[in-house]
Amino acid sequence: MRLTQIKPGERPWFGGLLALALAQSLIVMVPAWVVQQLFDKFAGRSHHHITLPTTTLILIFLATALSAMLIEVGKRRVAAEMAMRHAATIRTQLFRHIMSSPHRANRRNKGGLMLPFVGDLTAVRRWVGEGLARGASALVLIPVILSIIATRNLLLAATLFAVLAGSLVCSLVLVRPLDRAVREVRHRRGALTSFITGRLEAASTVHAAGRIRGEMRKVAQRTDALSTAERRRAWAVGATRGVAMLTSSVLILCTLLVGIHESAFGRATLGAIAAILSLVHLLSAAVTDLVRALEVWRPAKVAYERIEGLLQNNDIESVRAERPTPNRVGLLIEKLSVPERLSNISAEVRPGSVLWIDGPPASGKSALLSAVAQLTHISDGRILLNGRDLSAASQSDRARLIGYASVDLPLLPGSLGMNLRYRSPRIGDSTLLELARHCGLNSLIDRLGEDLKGRLTGRGDLSVGERQGIALTRAMAGAPALLVLDSIDSHLDKSVLTWLCERLRDYEGVVIMTASTTQLQRAAVERWALSAGRLAEVERLDSPDRLPHLANVLPFERFT
Repeated sequence: MRLTQIKPGERPWFGGLLALALAQSLIVMVPAWVVQQLFDKFAGRSHHHITLPTTTLILIFLATALSAMLIEVGKRRVAAEMAMRHAATIRTQLFRHIMSSPHRANRRNKGGLMLPFVGDLTAVRRWVGEGLARGASALVLIPVILSIIATRNLLLAATLFAVLAGSLVCSLVLVRPLDRAVREVRHRRGALTSFITGRLEAASTVHAAGRIRGEMRKVAQRTDALSTAERRRAWAVGATRGVAMLTSSVLILCTLLVGIHESAFGRATLGAIAAILSLVHLLSAAVTDLVRALEVWRPAKVAYERIEGLLQNNDIESVRAERPTPNRVGLLIEKLSVPERLSNISAEVRPGSVLWIDGPPASGKSALLSAVAQLTHISDGRILLNGRDLSAASQSDRARLIGYASVDLPLLPGSLGMNLRYRSPRIGDSTLLELARHCGLNSLIDRLGEDLKGRLTGRGDLSVGERQGIALTRAMAGAPALLVLDSIDSHLDKSVLTWLCERLRDYEGVVIMTASTTQLQRAAVERWALSAGRLAEVERLDSPDRLPHLANVLPFERFT
């Protein structure tokens, strides 16, 4: 279903919007009738069989005006509700799509990633809440008013129709420059937002390099480019609104000229002319609403295209999910490739193994761990855990199967307990508290309280060791079948490392890690050496201090 289509939950609201627009269009006949009655009555030229007191006519007019006001209020309320529901549906769909594959978020600048959620959804919500309401009312009101006028004077109705057709042609001519201007504004705004976001994230680097003035010049250049684009859009918008104002004036002029002509030949009374003028006034307002709807639709159309393009970026995950999986227990990596980082890696790890990924800087160690943890886009190959393709697993299953710890993995604003049990929300308080203390969080727990409800207010409030301890606790909670540790040991206390090494020796699942300390490296039973994104060496580590652990590991053939 395309984003622009009315969703099932929005259809009742859209139906209500059309019903209110129809009621508003039908009620305009009453004020026109009252105006004609009053003019003809005071001119002494009334030919109508229905004669009502002046006071009654005024009361009818006021009641009709009040009804029209209430309908307008209801129409705006319905349109606002429909807009909120429409935007909420798209926001949820977009958020789920991005979060389902973190590599989509990692490949994009945060400023550019926020633009669909903020700028694009604002344009969409404005279109549904304002543009659609105006456009729907105008499209219902214009033919009704023209039909009413046609019953009174066919020549005038034909003249007004010709004016409206000419106005429509002029508006369509202005659509292309308006569309170009809207697209340029969005592009310039996205570029400026992305640039500022990137520089703010690296503020300390900019300051240390003494490049503040240079970066300010770049911001000024991008701001000037955005301002130029905004001016072009203002010209395009002004032109479309000018066409609407010109159309309104021409409609009134045509009504007066035809009315004078018809009155001169006795085919129209002063009251009839006044009534038609009141209808033309409403017709002019409908034309203005239609042009404003067109104005709001252009940025919404661009926003829909951008969001749909992002949602259709499904990479190759669905293709990989259809491939059959062998009946294997343990971790199996088949011809794994990550663009510009890993190339054609194939290997397997048996249950109960602790695998150490080694290699020089930029050899692809973290890229391999990210791919195994399903955080990186995989261009080719697949990763299986116990015979199951991880790319085809649901998000909840991935969270249960994989525990990933890295100091670079951000913490969430909220309580300590929420961060610790974020991957495994059902873990008991006592078990979680014991695990957190083993992972070196004693001082943090003492500061925030054993109920773990103390709030983490910012990155600066925690030491690197505490951040590593939180990440490690979160990853190990619930004993996942695959534990991925990315350089999590650099700032852990020696006592924590000792406990972690003992825990890994008895771990029943697969552990794959990079390690900076010799102590944690010695807990591994196998070493993979990477070089330039390729698996250069596989080494079985069987030093004496590992032999007791190796003796308890069942042969891999038992699981095949």
